[in-house]
Order: sequence, then structure tokens, then C-alpha cells
Amino acid sequence: MKRLLLSVLSVALLAGAVARAADDKKSPTTAPTTKPANTMCIMNPQDPVDDRETVVYEGKTIGFCCEDCKRDFLKDPKKYIDRLK
Repeated sequence: MKRLLLSVLSVALLAGAVARAADDKKSPTTAPTTKPANTMCIMNPQDPVDDRETVVYEGKTIGFCCEDCKRDFLKDPKKYIDRLK
């Protein structure tokens, strides 16, 4: 009885994994749909924003030139938010 239950459970898990893999192949990878409010990094204003390095703060998408700038901003956003024009 235990063996039958284990077999049925294994088949169900396998079927679920196959269905999930098929769905993943159908879903296209998409880029973020919200563009940053700024075009230049608020941490390094001479550097353009990399659209992949963003955070949403107070309802605004803010872009950064690199991961380091994003990390520094997140440590104390109020210190830097006034730079967003």
C-alpha cells in the first residue's frame, strides 16, 4: 500500500514538473516596464542610468549607473533623494 501511494505521488510530482517546464518555455523574458524617472545616476550625475539597476522609492522608479550606487542609495535614501530632479 505504501509503495502504491509513493508511486502515485511520484508520478503526480513528475507531471507537475513537466507542466511547469512547458509553461516556462512559453513565457517570454521581458525587461522591466517602468522606466526610471532619471536619465543620469543620482549618485554619480556624470554617468547615465543602467535600466537594469533600479529601485522603486516613494512610488518612483529611480535608476543608477551601477549596483554599488544602488546599494549606497538604499543605505540612506533620504540623504540622496533630493538629487532627483
